Amino acid sequence: MTQQTNVCITIDYFPIEGGKRSVVIECLRSLEKRFNVQILTMPPKTYTDNFPIISLCPFTIIQALVNPFIVPFNLLYVVVGVLRLTWLNKKYHFKAILAQDGVLTGLYSTIFGKICKVPIILMDYGAVANYYDRDYWNTNRYFILSKIHIFLLRGVAYLAINLATKFADIIMIGGNELEKIYCEILKVPRYKCVLHSYGVDTSIFQPVEEINKHKLQKKWRVPRDARIITITSRLAPQKGFEYIFPALEKLINSPETAKNIVLIAGEGPLENYISTYINEHKLNNSIFMLGSVSRDDMPSLLQISDIYLYAGTSGGFISIGLLEAMACCCAVIATNSPKAHENLINGENGILIPIKSENAIHNALIYLNKNVAVRKRMGEKARETILRDYSLKNFDTLVETMFQPHRLHLHEKSEK
Repeated sequence: MTQQTNVCITIDYFPIEGGKRSVVIECLRSLEKRFNVQILTMPPKTYTDNFPIISLCPFTIIQALVNPFIVPFNLLYVVVGVLRLTWLNKKYHFKAILAQDGVLTGLYSTIFGKICKVPIILMDYGAVANYYDRDYWNTNRYFILSKIHIFLLRGVAYLAINLATKFADIIMIGGNELEKIYCEILKVPRYKCVLHSYGVDTSIFQPVEEINKHKLQKKWRVPRDARIITITSRLAPQKGFEYIFPALEKLINSPETAKNIVLIAGEGPLENYISTYINEHKLNNSIFMLGSVSRDDMPSLLQISDIYLYAGTSGGFISIGLLEAMACCCAVIATNSPKAHENLINGENGILIPIKSENAIHNALIYLNKNVAVRKRMGEKARETILRDYSLKNFDTLVETMFQPHRLHLHEKSEK
């Protein structure tokens, strides 16, 4: 493989948040060892980070109308994506396209692949699972016009998923829940599906000595004697915040556990709800919203954390933030959604709780507050799990496997 071989990563928006960001960055790191990589996306005008980004829509007038989440502009998104990839392929002659979801981005990538005979790899770490989750489409809190839009959006999404999976050459999926959706519901042949686990850079996400931890606490402006509970996720309904906050409120208002400080890193549609809850319940001195935390700052945030909390109610891929916290020796509390968490968390390396349970969250937090030795041992076991099962070496091997000739030409076999 020569350095002049070009590969394109397609994704809806950039920069991206949460686990999706981590996967894309590690995928980019692995690919750049052997390929010239381009990222086709829709970056903001002021975006200046050093990534090889090409704008999906260079025309400002049209750009305002290209939106994968609004009907009918999401159909325009697909058309623009196909045309843009076709034009770019004349210059770069792509060896493969890695689409970062199996929905609309996957659809325009796979349509292009069929037209131009370029292999397409769908990388899905939960998008399709969300679309097949009833809670994700819950319309009870929306006005009638919003309900109509969600109904139309859902129909377009299901059509896109079915076409993208049919046209794709390889589908990289994380977790048995996604495999079940693709193979049993969407009827995708198993030879097209490759199960994978994400790799964590354990040289970056690692614990620090106590003296360095105190320095980092100053950086993040948290008291030295506080117990730090950290949440890193998109501020969205499916992340379980309606169950998190009542549990945190009881924890903070208890005299025995009053020294807890909660740090929330992330952005999303629930930002106003969360800030309002904090203000109305007078939790401003204990719960702090950090907004979007950069990739460079995330390790130090986890390194000062004693407990990491994940309370997601739906999903098809292991929480990347959870893996990174485990690599930093945090004692973790996580729900059993996705089901892959049941294979990851075994009681020794973390606490597994059921979804949608305020009491389960509260009880787990109380237990880890009162049992310091257990908390520290749990963090050590968590890192051992990451070193054994979620190394970058595993991820590099997986990416290399994807570019073996017999895999990249599955579409030719199917045509014959």
